[in-house]
Amino acid sequence: MGKIPSGLFIVTTAHDGLKAAYLASFVQQVSFSPLLFSVACHPERYPYQLIQKSRRFALNLIPDGDQILLKTFAKGHGPETDPFAGIAHELIDGLPILKDAIGATLFDLVSEAKPGDHLLLFGAARKGVLFQDTAKAWVHVRKSALNY
Repeated sequence: MGKIPSGLFIVTTAHDGLKAAYLASFVQQVSFSPLLFSVACHPERYPYQLIQKSRRFALNLIPDGDQILLKTFAKGHGPETDPFAGIAHELIDGLPILKDAIGATLFDLVSEAKPGDHLLLFGAARKGVLFQDTAKAWVHVRKSALNY
């Protein structure tokens, strides 16, 4: 099952002047009407604290081969670190959006579930932006379903 392909995304969020982000590959559309997506997040990651408070997040789709975005957001961070330092971004409706992403969708958190070691965050899409119309998305295939 580790061979199931998935996209690579940067989940971004903000609350009360604090910004956070993390690399996510467990992302899936789960409904057409309303347009809902699920995003996995480990509950001990700092960004989850801000998502809980703001009830909002954005999914930024990483272009194929973009090592800068991948390496910048692959490592976790805490409130003392600005993960966006040196990374082109803008705030749209108060959420950090990565300008080097293919595009981003802004979501309102509608519910959560904890089926395993990660939480599933269910978000309703409310706005999108496209930066690179012809870019290909980075597709990731794991070696195993037991680790990243």
